[in-house]
Amino acid sequence: MKTINPLKIGDYLIDRAVTLLFMLAALFICCAVAIAVGMKWTGVLLSAAVCLVLVTAFLTTDYVVKSRRLKRLERSCAMLKEKYLLGEVLPPPRGEVECRYFDTVRAVSHSAVTALERAESEKDAYCEYVESWIHELKTPLAASFLMLENGDVGKIKTQLKRMENLTECILYYARLKTAENDCRIERVDSRSIIAAAVGDAKEMLIEADISVSVEGDVKLVTDAKAVKFMLGQLLVNCAKYCPHCRVRISAENGRITVSDNGPGVAAHELPRLTERGFTGGGHSGTGMGLYIVSELCLRLGIDFSLSSVLGEGMSATFSFETVSKP
Repeated sequence: MKTINPLKIGDYLIDRAVTLLFMLAALFICCAVAIAVGMKWTGVLLSAAVCLVLVTAFLTTDYVVKSRRLKRLERSCAMLKEKYLLGEVLPPPRGEVECRYFDTVRAVSHSAVTALERAESEKDAYCEYVESWIHELKTPLAASFLMLENGDVGKIKTQLKRMENLTECILYYARLKTAENDCRIERVDSRSIIAAAVGDAKEMLIEADISVSVEGDVKLVTDAKAVKFMLGQLLVNCAKYCPHCRVRISAENGRITVSDNGPGVAAHELPRLTERGFTGGGHSGTGMGLYIVSELCLRLGIDFSLSSVLGEGMSATFSFETVSKP
């Protein structure tokens, strides 16, 4: 345990220097007034001596009380493993000034505890995602090895694309906090972004027997790379969860909408699709794709919404009206 240093008398007197100066000034003035009104020297000296004794007694008592309180405080701090919790074990304050200091330290302590809990929660969530990501990555990796052994090299590209998509997901998740700083806002055509996203997911879409139609074109002011990634996540989800379906991507009035005629989701699950780690419908996976999409949209000022009718399909809409032009 850390050695507790007692409060030094010199340090205490320095702390009380202003009070001592006023007391000595008051004593000098009182003595001068007493002499001026004709009080005898013996009486003046006796009164001054009594005042000095009282001041000394007051300072001694005050020093002992403060020294003991500081020892208790330092002992409490020394016993705490997490020093940020000191605000929770402070002794009750005395006086208005101490109350203000007490409230300030308690507020700082609460803020530190909240920040630590948030950091711990984010760390646990990140570790869970990495663990699920590794398990998810094993599937296309094992499939690639099996295809190599069977000489079916043509389908390996699809598995590599899946691994590439998983890698992009974890990279975007790691950069979510700095998405605003990492983005590159520029004027782009929606058709070029959509074409790039469909091209990247082409192998998975072909394997899942999914047809894609594109309609319309709008001018956007946004981060083209991030939007391409988000559209890609929706296409990958279609390949995973609704094979043999038709996907329609339309761009008009500052919006891009991705619709499919797949199985859709139940109404009670729809609001949870953008929650971290939620898969729904008994599907396997990391449950992070739509969460990352929604978080990226939030940071880039894009309105993102989902709609679905069970058994009829699902739609995802990106609205870019709130994005400011440079």
